[in-house]
Amino acid sequence: MLTRCHLFGFLSCVLIKVVLVTSQSDSNDSGSVFTPGWHYLKQNETGKLDLIANTWKKNFLVDKKNVTLKRWIFQGEDCVLEISCLNLNITQHCDEGFVQVSDFHSQKERYCGNKMMPSMLASDTGDMELILQKRKNINLIQGSSCSVTCKASVAHVITTEEALTTRHAGSSDNYLNCSCGYSLDDSEGRIVGGSEAPIGKYPWMAALIFRTGTRPFCGASLLNDRYAVTAAHCIMGSIQPEDVDLILRDHDYKRSKEVYGQESVRVLISEFIPHPEFSKKNIDNDIALVKLEDPIPLDSPEFRTIVPVCLPEMANRILGKDLSVTGWGTTAERGKHSSFLRETEVTVLPHSQCRRSYSGIIRISERMLCASWESGGRDACQGDSGGPLVLKSSEGYYELMGVVSFGFGCGRQKYPGIYTRVSSFLPWIDENTADAKWCRKRK
Repeated sequence: MLTRCHLFGFLSCVLIKVVLVTSQSDSNDSGSVFTPGWHYLKQNETGKLDLIANTWKKNFLVDKKNVTLKRWIFQGEDCVLEISCLNLNITQHCDEGFVQVSDFHSQKERYCGNKMMPSMLASDTGDMELILQKRKNINLIQGSSCSVTCKASVAHVITTEEALTTRHAGSSDNYLNCSCGYSLDDSEGRIVGGSEAPIGKYPWMAALIFRTGTRPFCGASLLNDRYAVTAAHCIMGSIQPEDVDLILRDHDYKRSKEVYGQESVRVLISEFIPHPEFSKKNIDNDIALVKLEDPIPLDSPEFRTIVPVCLPEMANRILGKDLSVTGWGTTAERGKHSSFLRETEVTVLPHSQCRRSYSGIIRISERMLCASWESGGRDACQGDSGGPLVLKSSEGYYELMGVVSFGFGCGRQKYPGIYTRVSSFLPWIDENTADAKWCRKRK
């Protein structure tokens, strides 16, 4: 059903280093010693690097004339990778050798000469590369060693009571007399490969529409009285806030008064706030806020059919859970757009599976989550970018877990859909919505 930003257009932007990574791990079963190569680590797995390995391996252990180069690439399953090294400062001169550490994202440091390598380095992207290059006549200091550990990240493991507290727990002045995330028609069992959503089931669903047009070009989700959230790639380039309106309380954009006899609401936009670290190259941090020109009185009877979605908790566990995705996008790859809102259900997949699916195509970061249906055929598609991926909580309210971001085609069994992981951006959302008033979660 439902791309968002179609990945075919991004193939030229793939990280070069990732292309060199093979699709299978070279680590042994015990995970205790890592020879130069690519290794996949599960949460809490640890091991030592084999610094004296001498078996040639293409791209990972290179022996040329007077120089040897050893290279390790680590990918972790939903964790922070930590590398700790002891006595690995090889030489006093950089032309004799160096150690280089990279997270494949924005951090790359080379240590040699007077620049000493720290005892511990960490990467929260889930990726880490270490390169050890030296002249053959230079020996490692006795006792040199390195170990790597895949430590569970805060975003996926409940570590303290603080991680369970609800966001926006400020003064009562920050709240309106309203509830977030409740559905006006919570019908079940309507999804078979994507179908028309019941009217009012997703009352936070919004659309971005050019002021002179009628068809949505991207989806969005209402967060509070002043802001909606969408994908950053939806509002980049030459698009300006004055060119676009936000549409609320709509179901079929070709008809009127479909939502309980009320007209859709067309809201002026005052500002686009894309995440400052949004990357066009690897589509990372693909999230943006849409600031409305005037606040919506969500506690007014006139607007009772417009309900903001709830934000998730930092520590929500969603692996293996079924979530709902909605939009007005195409109903098939290169198909026609739907005039009415459609829904489908997808299952959240392990990060490791997602990375294997897109290996050599694009790097899947910790700020992304991926979801699909086991047999394929259920997915977001062109025109659904920026729309919501929601989870119904045990208390009955819906939380925004993801923002539709990209995928390779639509509904392909081998390539799950990729979503921006909203829980990774809660502090950023808080910081940029300080003037908003929120609705509380129903308990």
